[in-house]
Amino acid sequence: MKKTIKVLSLLLATVMLLAVLTGCPGKNNGKVISNEETALVLSTSELDGVFNPFYSSSGPDGSVVGMTQIGMLASDKYGKVAYGEDEACVVLDYEAVTNTDANGKTTTTYRFVLKNNVKFSNGSPLTMKDVLFNMYVYLDPTYYGSSTMYSTDIVGLLEYRTQSLNENEQKDFNKQFDSLAAERVQRLLECLEIVYDDNK
Repeated sequence: MKKTIKVLSLLLATVMLLAVLTGCPGKNNGKVISNEETALVLSTSELDGVFNPFYSSSGPDGSVVGMTQIGMLASDKYGKVAYGEDEACVVLDYEAVTNTDANGKTTTTYRFVLKNNVKFSNGSPLTMKDVLFNMYVYLDPTYYGSSTMYSTDIVGLLEYRTQSLNENEQKDFNKQFDSLAAERVQRLLECLEIVYDDNK
């Protein structure tokens, strides 16, 4: 009986080894796989179809953006800021300098050096003007995407968002929008009353 089990085990091991050898990855039955001609197929949850990095808000759409765009900085396996020639980001060198003035107010200045020869998909080179464009979009008062960069305490940000040299005008700025919204609601209510009266 033991001899029969040993023979069957040896036979089964041989069959498994043959199955592995014939189905060995990379051989593909002699066919060469071309990255240019073979489609990459991925699975995902339902997509909203908003792949613009400024406005994508769903997780699946954000995953597509993450696979098709690279950011200013990356992060390493410990969650620390990563940059440099071998990182999947556009920054070659990065520095954060923190200073405290005589009044005890602390500010941090960030300095970035972009990599050379980084290009957009249309072939145009990435410049610091493109980085500034991104910041202007994220910090624009009319921006409605999911980024919350506008809530960061950036020197001069309130003046930019209010288009005023006085930072304290932010409250008045918000009140102006509240007033316009209330006026619009009132006009909609008046229109509804007219429609209702005409269609009793």
